[in-house]
Amino acid sequence: RNLYLNSLGAATGVSIQSATIVHIEGLVVNYFGLNAVEITGMISGSAELFVKDAEIRDNGQSGILLSPSSGNVIASIDRTRLERNLTGLMADSGVDLSVRETVAARNLSVNFYFQNAGSLPPLRASVERAIAADSGVGFVANDGARVTIRNSAAVRNGEGFMSAGTMSEMVLDRCLAAYNSDAIETLGFASASIMVSNSTVAYNGYGIAAGFDTTIRAFGNSVTRNSYGMYAAGTLRSGGHNFVDGNTTETAGTIVPVPTM
Repeated sequence: RNLYLNSLGAATGVSIQSATIVHIEGLVVNYFGLNAVEITGMISGSAELFVKDAEIRDNGQSGILLSPSSGNVIASIDRTRLERNLTGLMADSGVDLSVRETVAARNLSVNFYFQNAGSLPPLRASVERAIAADSGVGFVANDGARVTIRNSAAVRNGEGFMSAGTMSEMVLDRCLAAYNSDAIETLGFASASIMVSNSTVAYNGYGIAAGFDTTIRAFGNSVTRNSYGMYAAGTLRSGGHNFVDGNTTETAGTIVPVPTM
């Protein structure tokens, strides 16, 4: 608690490789060659990680990496800043994760990376009041990860909110996507999906874009001042009440109306 960890040539700041409970509060962790904080390896049972009020920056790989090869990881990240790492936060299969009031900015590759690359049960993550800014990708769900994001923002990224790969699922509610190349998109030719509601999508290249063999469900969103408002190469289902106006091209492809109940 309340420590300053500088690498001095070490590869990793905090490494957890067993079933234990770890609290990290008020730490500054920077300049490690690999990961600042990690849970990896064979966990017998469950490992629990609680990160609060931390600053994690300038590390060579992930600011926080959650990637067990067995067992289960339960992690909670609160009021934390992840800055100028390769990846801000990366979480994999076998992880149950909650993120709240956290900023990931200027990470070189991805700010928040949720994937399901292992053989353990699919990642389940919830994000509340987070900001992802100035990176290649803001938030991504990949390879079957399941992510819910509320009251959060993706700004000035290449991709803002992205679901990609086989059966990945992302649910967005009351979010902001602004000044990204692509704001909210599904990719991967493999049934990735996003459900987005009550969100604002403005000043992007593509606003809400469903890639081939993917699905987006949209309801009650404001989509304006983008190059393309709503773009459907795959399936884009609208439950109505989407305000799509003031875009260079309002819609492209077929938007499928869905009756509301």
